[in-house]
Amino acid sequence: MDYRLAKNNGDAVAVPTLVLHRLDAADGDQLRVALAILRDGEVREEALLREFPQLKKDGALEKILIYWAGAGLLTGAPAAPAVPKPRPQPRPPRLSSREVAAAAANDPQVAVLISESQNLLGCVLNESEGNLLASLYLQDKLPVDLILTGIAHFVAKGNRRVRYIARVLLSWWEDGIRSCADAERYLALLALREGYETEVAELLEIPPESFTAGERTLIARWYEDYGYGREMIRAACERAGNKRSARYLNGMLKKWHAKGYTRPSDLAGEGPANVQESGRYIPPEEDLLLRDPDRLPKFRKRGER
Repeated sequence: MDYRLAKNNGDAVAVPTLVLHRLDAADGDQLRVALAILRDGEVREEALLREFPQLKKDGALEKILIYWAGAGLLTGAPAAPAVPKPRPQPRPPRLSSREVAAAAANDPQVAVLISESQNLLGCVLNESEGNLLASLYLQDKLPVDLILTGIAHFVAKGNRRVRYIARVLLSWWEDGIRSCADAERYLALLALREGYETEVAELLEIPPESFTAGERTLIARWYEDYGYGREMIRAACERAGNKRSARYLNGMLKKWHAKGYTRPSDLAGEGPANVQESGRYIPPEEDLLLRDPDRLPKFRKRGER
C-alpha cells in the first residue's frame, strides 16, 4: 500500500528539535512526558501523575523532569537577583539539657524527633547529640521531617555521626532546602548522579570514588546538559585509547555536542576508533614488530656496507 501523510485536521503541537534528537536516547516514558508537557504548555506534576500513574513509584516523574531540564527543554524557577551575601553570624550556643526538657514539655515534636532519631540511628543518643538535634528544630527552625529525612539518608550511606549529619542539614537549609519534599528531590538528583558516576567509572575501569568534585560536575553535564548516555560515553572511551580520563573524554563529548551529535552513528565523520594524537592505534595481534621481528628491514648506520 502506498502510504501518505494525512492532512492534519486537528490542533498541531510544535516539537522542539532537542526532543526529536533524543528519539533514540530517551525511553518511552521520557518521550510521553515531554509530549504531554508540550501539549499542555506547562509542567503540571499532579496532572502528569494522573495521566501516567506508573511514574508514581520511586520518584520516576521527578527523574524524568530532571532529565528534560538537563536537556534544555525545561527550566527551573527564575533565579533571584544576585545580592551580596551577608557575613555569617556566629551561631548561638546550643540548647542545654534543661532548655531542651523545658521545650519538650510544651512541644511534643521534640520527643518525636529524639525518639525517631534513635530508631533511625539504631542507638540511644547521648546528651550532647540529643541537644544538638533538638537545637536544629528549636533554634534553627528546621522541620522535624526534614531532620529525619537527612538522618535516614546518611544512615543508609553508613554514616551515623550526628555532628556530621547536623552540619550537612544546616548546609541544606542555607542552600534553600526547606522541606522534606525539597530534600527528597535533592536526594533523588544525587542518586541519579551517583548512577552516572558508577556507569562512567565502569567504562573507565576505575572506582567511582576516585572522581574529583570537578569531574563529577563534568559527568553530570554529559547526561543532563548534553543528553548523552552509556553508548556515547563508550564511543568516547574507545577513541581515547590509553588517554582515557574524565577530563579527556569531556573534550570529545563537548565537541560532539557542539556539532549536534546525539548517537554513535553520528560519529562516522570523526574517523575510526582508537585514533590518538600520537598516531593510529595498532592492536597487538596486528603489530608486525610483536608478531615477527625478523621480518623487519635492517637499517645500516652511515658508512656501513
